[in-house]
Amino acid sequence: MLILQQQQYLHWDKLATVVVLDFTYLLGSVQSSIPEVKYLLNLGNILNFFFFILLQVFQPVGIMSKRVNFLPWEDYFMSVAFLSGMRSKDPSSQVGACIVNSDNIIVSIGYNGMPRGCSDDDMPWAKEAESRLETKYMYVCHAEMNAVVNKNSADVAGCRIYVVLFPCNECAKIVIQSRIKEIVYYSDKHKHKPETIASKRMFDMAGIICHAEMNAVLNKNCAKISGCKMYVLVFPCNECAKFIIQEEIKELIYYSDKNIHTQESLASKIMFNMAGIKYRKYEGKVEAVTIDFDSIDWNITTQLPPTPTKT
Repeated sequence: MLILQQQQYLHWDKLATVVVLDFTYLLGSVQSSIPEVKYLLNLGNILNFFFFILLQVFQPVGIMSKRVNFLPWEDYFMSVAFLSGMRSKDPSSQVGACIVNSDNIIVSIGYNGMPRGCSDDDMPWAKEAESRLETKYMYVCHAEMNAVVNKNSADVAGCRIYVVLFPCNECAKIVIQSRIKEIVYYSDKHKHKPETIASKRMFDMAGIICHAEMNAVLNKNCAKISGCKMYVLVFPCNECAKFIIQEEIKELIYYSDKNIHTQESLASKIMFNMAGIKYRKYEGKVEAVTIDFDSIDWNITTQLPPTPTKT
């Protein structure tokens, strides 16, 4: 209906001219020796000229004005998300995302794929296997994550994200911690899955406990943390490993690897090894660090230089 209205607006002004031209053409095809036909033919030319002048006079006030069937912002950004998804190597699901700021400027795009340095040819793409380690779900970085880490601005606070599929619970954490204010999605085909239900619960509450690694990355006080080292208490799970790799952190120092036998921890190490990220256990020189707030008696300490006194 919208297209029809736009076409009517664009072409009604030409309609009268076309009718007159067709009218004069029809008359011209008749024997022009008939006086009545000659009269009507001249009248048709006069009418045609009249409509031409009319169009020229009223053109500045709206007729033949700016193009009206341009792509709206919402359709434009969602189209960019779909186009980005076409870059995905995933044989079963191609998802794209587009982040836009309050000025309708695109600040980032992303699509689902393997982490940096993890070869698309060597990683598994299966949806089902005997072991979860042989499925894509342990390794694939979703479009929302890649869009957040690929941003060309200091942060994406206050932005909105356009995404082909409603975000899963892991991407919801990233979106919330990035302080993105609005999500525009195209499909909610997984609305009955626990991951999607959890996402909507978090979006509604906007209060969520994320893993320490994710919060550390999102709370950075610089534009990029590529080449940095990360110290963490427990060896990262596979979801945090994806985020660490995509942010190009180069070294990981962990205190405990208590989940060493879990598939999530094994998947993390597979990705770290492929991406060339070093990881090692923390070997401290002290057994304990004690913070005693009462160890200093502030009442007897002397400030140097002394505090100026008012006169």
